Amino acid sequence: MEFCGPAQAFSLPMRFFGLLRGLFGIFFFGYADGITAWKMLLYAVIMKFLDTMGQYLVMMCVYAVSRQVTIGFLVPAAGNLLCVVPGQWVSYLPFGLSGLTRIAELNSGAGLPAAAALGTEAVVIMLTLGWLLTFGGKKILV
Repeated sequence: MEFCGPAQAFSLPMRFFGLLRGLFGIFFFGYADGITAWKMLLYAVIMKFLDTMGQYLVMMCVYAVSRQVTIGFLVPAAGNLLCVVPGQWVSYLPFGLSGLTRIAELNSGAGLPAAAALGTEAVVIMLTLGWLLTFGGKKILV
């Protein structure tokens, strides 16, 4: 079973070009001396890639269970829509967690710490990938 579908094949080059755009901005605006700018740029690109991959895997899990592409697409869309609901519990949702305004170090202390956000995305990816490898192939191929 192949898990590198069109979304992942498109996402990786887009994240690479995002990194290049950020590097151009760092050099253009004269922040090349500071290590903080490099760390923030690398963190943003990694989080965006993990967020996209996590949403893709959640969409595949929902599709494997329901056999409906529309429902598989609507679940991540609804998860991203929940990000605008006011409340502290929204900070822990894995959808849209790559938005830098939800990270505490980049938003004056409001939100999740960067390590917790990275861990949340990694756990979602590991759980959904594990479920797809264990049960997804049987459900999709039957």
